[in-house]
Amino acid sequence: MQHLRLDQRLQLKRCAVGTNVIAFHQPGEATKLDWCLLDGHVREMNGNSHVPLKFSVYALRHILRLSDDDAIDAITDASQDRGVDAVVINDVAREIHLFQFKYNECVDHIARQFPARSVDLVISFIIDLLENRRTLLGTVNQQLKNKVQAIWDAIAQGPMKINLHFVSNGRRLECQHRGRLVETLAKYEVDFHEHGAAELLKLSQVRQTDKVRRKLEFSNPPQETRVGKRRMIVGVVELSELARFVSSATNHQQLDASIFSENVRGSLGLKTDVNRAMLRTIAKPQGAEFVFRNNGITIVTDQILCQAGGNFPIEMVAPQIVNGCQTASTVFMAYKKNPAMLERKEGQSIFVKVIESRDPHFNEDIALSTNSQTRIFGRDLRAIDDTQQKIERLLRRHGFSYLRKRTDSSELPRCQTVDMARLGQLILSYYQGQPEQAKTRTNDIFGDMYNAVFDVQFLDAEKIITVHTLNFMLDERRQAARQRLRSNEAGVYDEEWILEGLYHVLFVIAQVCQRDGVSPWHLKQAVSRINEAVEIVGRFVEAHSNVAAYRLFRTVGTGDSLARIVTGTPRQRKLQRDQLELF
Repeated sequence: MQHLRLDQRLQLKRCAVGTNVIAFHQPGEATKLDWCLLDGHVREMNGNSHVPLKFSVYALRHILRLSDDDAIDAITDASQDRGVDAVVINDVAREIHLFQFKYNECVDHIARQFPARSVDLVISFIIDLLENRRTLLGTVNQQLKNKVQAIWDAIAQGPMKINLHFVSNGRRLECQHRGRLVETLAKYEVDFHEHGAAELLKLSQVRQTDKVRRKLEFSNPPQETRVGKRRMIVGVVELSELARFVSSATNHQQLDASIFSENVRGSLGLKTDVNRAMLRTIAKPQGAEFVFRNNGITIVTDQILCQAGGNFPIEMVAPQIVNGCQTASTVFMAYKKNPAMLERKEGQSIFVKVIESRDPHFNEDIALSTNSQTRIFGRDLRAIDDTQQKIERLLRRHGFSYLRKRTDSSELPRCQTVDMARLGQLILSYYQGQPEQAKTRTNDIFGDMYNAVFDVQFLDAEKIITVHTLNFMLDERRQAARQRLRSNEAGVYDEEWILEGLYHVLFVIAQVCQRDGVSPWHLKQAVSRINEAVEIVGRFVEAHSNVAAYRLFRTVGTGDSLARIVTGTPRQRKLQRDQLELF
């Protein structure tokens, strides 16, 4: 299992009957999270067209970079389309693109595979098309007939490269059907491409991101290294040049945070002892030795543009500092405070490594492997994970802010601000029925338990917003309990235990929903059961008044007993060695 990527590892999911089912998620397969995000993008498109047609236009827009008008012109989807929903002829590139789209309008249908009948239809069409069978014209609709004639005309002018695309927001073709399709296409030298929801989302994200170019000048001619197709340039850069590099293009007195967007955490400013010590080092006479005292900067970029044979500045396309954010931001603060601080010492510099890569998975691996210091927490390492970025985009569409990094902040009120670390605890408590682990295994949520907690086949906007809203409402009670404890009022506050037991209240709400046969992610139904859940937990705490709340809510027995009180049956779960047993 160790040879698999993190997002490929086996996830054990417990079924309603209590059996363990092995679920294997492959990159590119449909997930509920992808479906929700993509469905929102598609439905928001202009026009009154039905959703499958909008999906076709959306796909053409991002796969071939067509305008919406050109995409609509390419559509041939109608009766008698012979399995070809769109045709694009590029005379300049001498390419022909044939498309077949399948859009699942219901999230429950994403497990459906691309229909095998689609393979038969498109195979027969391509054979008729490329063998120039004139009978083909009598078997297709008018739009496709026009496209077929245009294809024959184009081929008559010279060879054309043919590409077939299957595009879906569901599962891909089964291996056996894909195999026979590819085998047939190979006879006619037709290339086959499959595009899933995850790829479309990635393409749309890339298109929305401006490919900013930045120049960086090294102190001495840098060294270039190539390993296979990978390219890297390493060298030493003056601190004043680094400060300029990370400053805003429109305001050099402002740090450009966009260059750190793929860093596992943003700038921590001078909040940390390390950054304050770094600033003091820069200011001291021995600041000229900074290059020996610092680990340096790692930058990944789409493309490196440089002039060979001289010490010329190198130009980077869409550069990202994936390691050294704290160093770069501290150097910028020093320069902003006193530019002379970085310019008065000869040799005051830093080691910089620039890696050319357009592979997002490779870039993520670089960011994780170069940020494995003990001061980096599991949450920090997961902040740039693809799943977390998708959750952020999904919640933004629903008017919520998602704090992936510890340094992130929100201008929205607390009820509309979701914290990534807290969300993991809430999911574990509410949807997975393990409130004690939410309290005792916080580090593991972003470690060994990560794929199970942030299950992309389960999570969607409704589930996340529901559990966040329940937590917000319960947290109001917890705040009241905290204020009461801090006041000088006499007496004991009845819900004082909620300071430790909030996750168990969430757990009981889910149990009550299960008992009543309602969906726990139905917000209105769940909210109506808050008071009952609080009363159940309150009575349980009162019955065990001889046990401190801190200990009571960290034991496996508490969850088991609460489940038995609500549903009449104990939880079906495996006990953890590191948890206390009281009952």
